[in-house]
Amino acid sequence: MERVFGPRFTLQLRRTGPTGVWIALEMGLGLLLFLFGVPAVAVFGGSWTAGSLDILLAETIILIAGPWVLALVKGQLFPPVLTVEGDRMQITTFGGFRELRLEDVGGFYFQRSGECYILYDKRGKTLAKFSTRDDFGPQFMDFLTDHNIIYRQHI
Repeated sequence: MERVFGPRFTLQLRRTGPTGVWIALEMGLGLLLFLFGVPAVAVFGGSWTAGSLDILLAETIILIAGPWVLALVKGQLFPPVLTVEGDRMQITTFGGFRELRLEDVGGFYFQRSGECYILYDKRGKTLAKFSTRDDFGPQFMDFLTDHNIIYRQHI
């Protein structure tokens, strides 16, 4: 059994993409297509009405369900969770988990629009989004500064 020395906590992360906006937008488009498309096909469809309605229904289902499936696949439907045990960090999403190595972290900066911090790697790619107002947010900030991961104004 491995003993872990140092901090142990779990932090609820924020979504890194505007998932809710895309879901709402696509649902709105799907509903508009359905509400205006069905009467249009019924009036102007002629002999192609049945086939046109099938295509319209398939497009509507794709528009409404597509963003949900995409968000689930990308791990953005349910917010990820960061677990810190000693010097190890792990991000767990609905689809699995990934290990974050301290040597791969480039730093973090404050994002005013979301009032949260963005943790990024050495190439500038976003690794996680967190807030110090959440449970264990201040402890994670202390963890980062204790490991010489620096705060930058802008990247």
